[in-house]
Amino acid sequence: MSEKQIQLAEGAEVTLLEMAGDLKVSGWDEAYVQVELDSDEEKDLVIGESPSGPELSARASCEVWVPAGTPVTVGQARGNVKVREMQATFKAEQVSGDLKLSNMGEAAIDTVHGNLKASDLSSLRVTDVVAGNASVKQVESVDRRAVHGTLRAKALGLLRVGH
Repeated sequence: MSEKQIQLAEGAEVTLLEMAGDLKVSGWDEAYVQVELDSDEEKDLVIGESPSGPELSARASCEVWVPAGTPVTVGQARGNVKVREMQATFKAEQVSGDLKLSNMGEAAIDTVHGNLKASDLSSLRVTDVVAGNASVKQVESVDRRAVHGTLRAKALGLLRVGH
């Protein structure tokens, strides 16, 4: 296992471009990003920089701690993804496995090829599809285009589903 700390500029966003294994993202009170990679190979973690902030890619499962108020975008995650304790917007373009969201502000998701489980969010928007089952509870606003499996909803403020 290897660890890496990444300093953040004020107003920066974190982008997780290509995540090959399972991914856990947690918000915390520190002012930097910490990555724990399930690999001892330094080449399995690639860190780049864009005008908006750091861009990370990992070839192994990892856990990432991000300042809770920092926006995070996941480009592609090939494994399961768990996200918790994020106050800023969380976006995911494509998750190949299951996606679990808890204790968060706003989440904007394009495609989940597995199951989606979301609880205690201010809002959840799915712009494309959830291929598996979806379970949503204690979310103020849910907007979904399509769920191919079973949709379970409990304690919602507003629910919109395309089909």
